[in-house]
Formats: sequence, structure tokens, C-alpha cells
Amino acid sequence: MECRLTPSATVQFSVGSETVNQTAGTFSIPVTLTGAVTPSITSFASGFNDIRSEAFDATGNLYVADAGNNMVWKVTPIGVVSSVLNVGRPTGVAFDAAGNLYVSSEVLQRVLQITPGGQTNVYAEFVDNSGLLPINFSPFGPAVVDAAGYLYVAVVGNGAGAVYKVQPGGGASTRFAEPFFGATGLCSDAAGNLYVANSFDSFRGRVNKVTPGGVVSVFAEGFKYPGSLAFDAAGNLYVGATSAGTVSKVTPAGVISTFASGFNLPGALAVDAAGNIYVGDTISVGGKVGNQGTVRKVSISHVTVPFTLTGTAVSGTDYRGVTAGSLVFAPGQTTAYITGTLVSDPGFSKTITFTLGSPSGDTTLGSPAANTLTIIEPAKKAATSTTAVLKADGSLWQYTGGTGLQLLSPAGTILSTSAVTDAAGFTDVYAITADHHLWEHTVAGWAYLSAGSFLQLSAATNAVGNAVIFAVLTDNSLWENSSLFAGDHWRLLSPGGTILSISAVTDAAGNDDVYAVTADQNLWQHGPAGWALLSRGSFQQVSAGLNGAGQALVFAVLTDHSLWENNPAFASDHWRPLSPAGTILSVSAGGSDDVFAITSDHHLWEHTAAGWAFLSVGSFASLSGATNTAGQGDVFAVLTDTSFWEYDPAFPALWQDLVPSGVAAGSAARTR
Repeated sequence: MECRLTPSATVQFSVGSETVNQTAGTFSIPVTLTGAVTPSITSFASGFNDIRSEAFDATGNLYVADAGNNMVWKVTPIGVVSSVLNVGRPTGVAFDAAGNLYVSSEVLQRVLQITPGGQTNVYAEFVDNSGLLPINFSPFGPAVVDAAGYLYVAVVGNGAGAVYKVQPGGGASTRFAEPFFGATGLCSDAAGNLYVANSFDSFRGRVNKVTPGGVVSVFAEGFKYPGSLAFDAAGNLYVGATSAGTVSKVTPAGVISTFASGFNLPGALAVDAAGNIYVGDTISVGGKVGNQGTVRKVSISHVTVPFTLTGTAVSGTDYRGVTAGSLVFAPGQTTAYITGTLVSDPGFSKTITFTLGSPSGDTTLGSPAANTLTIIEPAKKAATSTTAVLKADGSLWQYTGGTGLQLLSPAGTILSTSAVTDAAGFTDVYAITADHHLWEHTVAGWAYLSAGSFLQLSAATNAVGNAVIFAVLTDNSLWENSSLFAGDHWRLLSPGGTILSISAVTDAAGNDDVYAVTADQNLWQHGPAGWALLSRGSFQQVSAGLNGAGQALVFAVLTDHSLWENNPAFASDHWRPLSPAGTILSVSAGGSDDVFAITSDHHLWEHTAAGWAFLSVGSFASLSGATNTAGQGDVFAVLTDTSFWEYDPAFPALWQDLVPSGVAAGSAARTR
């Protein structure tokens, strides 16, 4: 037998040249992979007779329903075959989330359940007056049973087919969807839709889609006796056409292509966790099957393409983070990126030419195979904002546009910092020293505020415009230091064991507000009237800011990495979702109703009243938002390579590289 494969893919740059402004901070050159990557086909296990169904357990063992041998077999990941159950013509196997194995038997006209402990039970029977027999079945969603415990079974009889729904625990069943022309293939997608192969439909060769509500529609057609189905993790459907001896791939959009061909009777399909496809291929001799059935493994390899760098740009002077190397396309991946960081070097524009080499396998090199990146390097404009810069060596610096860095405290002395600009326009920097004491730096120099075990700080100003500091201690108590308080100026806001993290802001009325994530991960706000509960939930990080009316608001990242905004200007409970779960790593408020966010891919975005705007690709590590002289949001950012950058809409090129390396964190000196 000769199994034939689909044509090879082509890899090339999207364009032959492009331009990037040096102050963008990073560059990302896309390389695309088009066409189908050639898979390899190997024999995984053999000696079967009439393979009807396949299913994987949670540990990667493949179970094979061998109707000709009246046996269910187990095949380990290395291809060792052993018997599991001797039963009359098994035609379907599948697992539920609890590890129970379900086996449909054409002879018994039953579905059997085998528990993880090895106990075999009769789960459902399918005998009625029309002689319906169970042929194949599949889980509803990612498991055999749905959330309510229902099992879905495809049944064929008298040239027509239906999908039955079996109640939790087995026993009674009801018709869920019909009619089908021989429902010998059944599988489900991640959304819980069922897909049915009409194996008796020789004219149209259809695969039907059945919604969770039982609505039937045509998903794809044109197959020669489609008999087996399986999904991969990317949502592609694979269809085994028994008459044509092919396995076709159907994308989520319904685009059909031949994935592999040359099989005899591809009557069963299964996909493992790595995306390999296992084809139950039975040989028919004189219209009869024999013990020559083989499970064939169809694998898609990674595609590797080397690239080199030439041009007038100098590594370390104009860019960093990329050298000659290779891009690797994982199975199913269509785009990869050559990325790097641009270094501040005002002067003439420079170029980098990236040239692709020969890709691996029989993937071909397309055109353009080279991309020339022109780096435009405009002259810098001095920054206008002031920020405290904590370096990785524990030294503390103050950065001011036009004057650069000024050392405030030497290496090994500082753990964390928070800065604010008071009403007089002076920058106050609060710092937790290596011995966990608290100090304040003003134009007069350093002043010792308190001994103790300080953990986290957030600075603001009070009603008379003087700087105040909110401090979380290592016992998770919260304190405030303000010139308006009598005595030593300290006041306890929340006792030990209650506070996880905080963020402070001063509203237009001069009130200092602090938002706090408490030990139970609820969110509270402390203002002139005291504490108020904003929301219960799994809060992780907060950043306080102001809305257009000068009222305090807060941006909150939950433990599911969704982003929410609490704003007095919003109706009802004042909450609004900004970004869904799994998208946000950290945030920092900027200008009016403005927040900067590091997304899960470490890129930087800004959300304003106009919505989301993409600022830069790159590996962003931490942020500190501020407001420029025009009232616009600007942000200081530490990248994972420890460089320190400022983004300001007032800059001609938007970005400036302030410190090339060695920065651990920054704290912008925000004004009210």
C-alpha cells in the first residue's frame, strides 16, 4: 500500500521591505507559511480486523473497536497491543471525563460501561421494532457525557440513522436528531456541536452539524462515503472517506482539502494531544475484511527555516535581541515573527536585511525570501515627566526630562518606591529601605519616617496638596502618613492580616482615596467617609486614576486576568468590563479615564474613552502610568531585558529609551 500526502507548503516574508521608527522600541517581522505541511505516515499497530472506532484515554492509550475480531484493544503510546474486552462486534469506543470507557456492541445491541476499576455494566440498550443497532458514538463536548450527564449515540438501521441521547446513569434514551443516511461517524467540537458522517450518502457525501438544541444543518459535503470523523485542538475536522481511501481536512470556516490519501478503508479516526491523527485502516479482499487492519499514525512535523542578518544597522548600537538563527513553525502555525529591540541612537537611518534559508523537509522557499527593515532614528525631545527609577542592584535614581538620571540612594539600599508630585510642583519619593524602614526624599533631601516592616507603598496628596503615603506592612495592615494628622502623622486604616495590595489617588476635590484588595480578595475603597465595599470577587491587582470629572476610579485585574473598571460616572453598580479573562497581566492608570495594560502576550495597549489602542509589541514587564503637561496619559515601562522606556503622545516619535538596562521598576511622580 502506498499512502500519498498533500503537496508541500511554502514559507516566505509577507513583504520585501518595511519601515519602523526607532522610538517604537521594538520590531516584529512576520514570516508566513502557506499551503499544507507534508505529514508523515507510519504504521502504529496492526493485526486488526474491521476497525470501526478509536478513542484515547487521559494517559494517551488508544482504544480500538475491532468488530471483525469481536474485541476492544488497548494500544499504548509505543504501540504495544493488549485485549480489553471480548464482545460481539464492538462498533464504538469513547471515554467520559471520569475515565469510564463506553463500548457499543452491534451483536448485543447495547452500550457497555467499563469503569476505571474494570467493572463492566450495561449502560444502555437500543432494540426497538425497527431493529435499530448502535454503530458509533462520541462525547457531547470534551467528554462522553455533557454537564447534565447525557451520552450521545449514533444509531444506524434500515438505511437511515439517528442520534440518540442517553439519560445520566444510562438506561432510557430518546431520539435527539435525525434523519441521517448511515450515521457511522460521530464527533463533537469544543462548543458542544455534534458532527455526523452520512456514510450511506453516495451522491452528496455529507457531514451534518447538530447544535446542542438538536438543529441539523449541512457542514460539508462532497466526500465519497464519509465514515469516520475527528477534531483536532485547533477546530479542524478530519473526515475519513471509505470509498476514496482519503482523509480530508475541513477548517472551522468549511474549507476542504485532502490531508492524506492512499488508505484502503479509513473507518476510524482519533487525534492525540500532540495533534497526530490515527487512522484505523482496514484492507478489504473480495469485499471481505481480514486480519490486515492497521492503525496508521499521521504526523505533522515542525517546519524550521534559518535566517541571516546583514545591513548598515549595528547590533548593540542600533538594535539588540536578535541574531542569525531559525524560526520554528509548530503544527498548524501559519505565522512566525523575527523580533528585536531598537536601541536609542539618534542619527542617520539604518537598515537590517533579513534573508531566509532553505526550510526543513519538502517545504519550499517562496518569494520574497528577504526583507529589508529601515530604522528611522529621529532626534530626541527631552522628557517632561519625573519618575523614580529603582535599579536591579537596589540603587534609587530620579529621572527628569532634560537633566537625566540623578542618584538618590546607592546600591543595596532600596527595596521598593512610590513617587508623587505635590501641589507646589516638587517631587516626593517614598522608599522602603533594605531594613524595611520607610524614608521620604524631597528637595530638602532624605527624611526618616518610620521604623517597621514595610512591604508596599502608594503615594498621593492630601487636601492641602502635601504628599501622603499609604503603606502596607508585612503583617498586612494598612497605614496612612499625612501632614494633616496630629502627632506622628500616622493613622491605622486596616488591622493586620487584612490587606494584600493597594493603589492611591487624589481626586479633584483634594481627597486622598486608596483602593485595597483585602485578604479575601474583595475590593474596598477608603475615602473621606471611611471604608466602602466595592465588590466581592477574586481581585489580584488594582490601579487608581481619575475620570473626566476628577472623581476617583479604579482599574482592577482579577485572578482570571480579566480587566474591569469601577467609575462613579458609570450607571448602576459603576462597573464595566474592559477586557475578557486570560488577556491582562498588569495595568497602570494614566490620564483621565485612561489605563495602560500589559497583555498576556507581553504587548502594551492603552484604553481610553475611545476604546483600546495598540501601543507596542515587545516583552513588557511592568508599568507606571502618569499624565503629561497636556493632560494626556503617558507611561513608563520596564521591559524584560531591564531597559526603561517612556511613552508620551507629546513626543515626536512617541517612545524614548531612558535607561538601556539594569532597571527593576519605575514609579511616575503623578499629579492630582
